[in-house]
Amino acid sequence: MNDAGTSGTAELSHMARLTPIAARFLEAMDDDFNTPRAIASLFDLNREVNELLNSGKGLSQGTLAAIDDLYRELGGR
Repeated sequence: MNDAGTSGTAELSHMARLTPIAARFLEAMDDDFNTPRAIASLFDLNREVNELLNSGKGLSQGTLAAIDDLYRELGGR
């Protein structure tokens, strides 16, 4: 049986890993469009997301939607 409290904590943990990377991207873009640093942040984000997806841990639809929203926000949609 899946413990909702444990699952919710894990979901927050996943997003806690990704949110600072997105913040670094935005800071780089605010720093006179520091494109190299911004692109490096996107690579970091991709690596973290791939690690989460390949970890074998189930991710909730909410977490997957939050990841999608994060990519959309950074992509300017």
